[in-house]
Amino acid sequence: VYFDHLQMCIYMPEIKKIFPNARYILDEHNCERLIVHRNRQTSKNLVKKSFLLLEEIKIALFEKNIIKKMDLTILLSKADYDNLYKNIGEFNYEIIPVGVNDKGVKKHNINGTKLNILFIGTLTWEPNNTGLIWFLDNVIPLLEENKIEYNLYIVGKNPSEYVVKKSKMYRNIFITGYVKSVDEYYDKCDCMIVPLFSGSGQRVKLIEAFSKGMPSISTSIGAEGLFYKENEDILIANTSKDFFDKILSLKNEKLRNKLSENSRKIFEKYYSMEVISKKISKVVGAILLRSLF
Repeated sequence: VYFDHLQMCIYMPEIKKIFPNARYILDEHNCERLIVHRNRQTSKNLVKKSFLLLEEIKIALFEKNIIKKMDLTILLSKADYDNLYKNIGEFNYEIIPVGVNDKGVKKHNINGTKLNILFIGTLTWEPNNTGLIWFLDNVIPLLEENKIEYNLYIVGKNPSEYVVKKSKMYRNIFITGYVKSVDEYYDKCDCMIVPLFSGSGQRVKLIEAFSKGMPSISTSIGAEGLFYKENEDILIANTSKDFFDKILSLKNEKLRNKLSENSRKIFEKYYSMEVISKKISKVVGAILLRSLF
């Protein structure tokens, strides 16, 4: 029985009644306790912090109880294992990252001196929302003060009222809302930003950016668990000044081309669907063989 996400494991007791001799695999896309823990750390509301502490304790107990019962837990990265180990101790696991479909490399064009910046993310997910608000409040003013020519495209459904209001203050920030395909915006833009300061797991949008050869700037948490070399495959920025400097550096065509070529190679080596599907088939096959003998 293959559980996709920890939340599905609430059905485990009933499934065990029907299939008492089954083998159980959990595909743990995130360290759920860690998400709540980081949200609690970044929250400034005391009532919310107290509520999140209770949630963290409950999720930690549930996560530990479930993973201990699994024959195998699939994790996205060694960082995820290290975080779970602190709460759970030893358990049987395999590291298999997220894979994405290969839709080809983006167009490599920059319109004059203006840098087109892309943000992608569902804005009902709080880490995306708070990260984007932080970028609008702290990095955009630096770009404006220094008269940097740029456009920012915010691609994702359900932007908050604050994001909409803030974006209207600038003539060169565009909110698209939900789009059926983001390929148009990959082609239109010169780089992508991932200003995340909470959350867990792997950022599929960064893996997708690697597949498209899109130069990207991310926080350390945003790029957590990914295979990369800083300044070779991706740029890392954790402060507003860092983001400002890295955005400016991407006006350099040679740097953009280097990041594009190297990130594409990372995708082909670690994150293509061909590579990932083989890994999943191998570990599931091993569990099935174990159940036969």
